[in-house]
Amino acid sequence: DITAALASLTIFSLVIGMAVQESASNFLTSVQLMVDKPYEVGDKIQVETVIGTVAEIGFLSTKIRTFSETMVIIPNKTIANTIVTNYAKGGPSNSPRRVNLKLDITVDYGENPSHVKSVLREILDQNEHILSEPAPVILFTHMLDSALSFRINSWVDDYSDEWLARDQILSKILKRFDEENISIPY
Repeated sequence: DITAALASLTIFSLVIGMAVQESASNFLTSVQLMVDKPYEVGDKIQVETVIGTVAEIGFLSTKIRTFSETMVIIPNKTIANTIVTNYAKGGPSNSPRRVNLKLDITVDYGENPSHVKSVLREILDQNEHILSEPAPVILFTHMLDSALSFRINSWVDDYSDEWLARDQILSKILKRFDEENISIPY
């Protein structure tokens, strides 16, 4: 009886088709990522809560090395269905790796805001990683319950220097605030 054989073959084909569907979907998504190129190896990206540098782009997954030296493997299908932030392509065409460095600093209520801003400006002007254009902006942002809050908004030419610049600036702030008798609240 050929009807039973055809029915068995149809069911077998459906089972195989359903099994291959996920792999085919991942493959097509990978081809889409290869054509669109939303990121490349070496780019700093964020996928959901994972931030790191793209180490490898495969047909089924992308490997991201985080700043804590952890390798995170994300299926390309997941990447295609979520928002990806590419920090390596965020700046202007002549400086695509530029990144915005923001720091919040608090001082005691007894401090003069213009003096604090002046000291912060000197620190930024002396740091080799902070770009002069666009110029850094220092804003007096809040009068908190126990402190005055300032926001430093500056730019670093290459995101790979972001943490080094942050370290240098914060270290210099502690040193200069001590020299200038500017108190940081507890």
